[in-house]
Amino acid sequence: MVTVGYEQARGLRQRYETPEGCQVTVTKTYPVPIAELFLAWVDSSVRAQWLPGASLTIRRVAPHKSIAATWSDGQTSLDVRFSSRGESKSQVAVEHPDTSGPSAEEVPRIRAYWKDALERLGALLA
Repeated sequence: MVTVGYEQARGLRQRYETPEGCQVTVTKTYPVPIAELFLAWVDSSVRAQWLPGASLTIRRVAPHKSIAATWSDGQTSLDVRFSSRGESKSQVAVEHPDTSGPSAEEVPRIRAYWKDALERLGALLA
């Protein structure tokens, strides 16, 4: 963290930039068991209700833990991680982790997109 802060202060690194490129991470906690939250991601018919018009190609699944997927553009990788916050509470974190991800200028737009999408997911799970 110290190194990142130093590099940002000196103009050597932009906000949201990692050594591999820029990344966006958005998290949200829901009052549902982790199995229900996980299902809303892996079941394409449920996912279409809260993430309309987007298609994910799921490459790898660790049940109730994580999903590695490719976004609709066929290039952007998504890492989706799940964590239990108790018997009836769970959290999801969506991350664009790699160099095919967004530029620093796109980060606020992509962050807003995922915040809205995760709010729609919350309304569906309620």
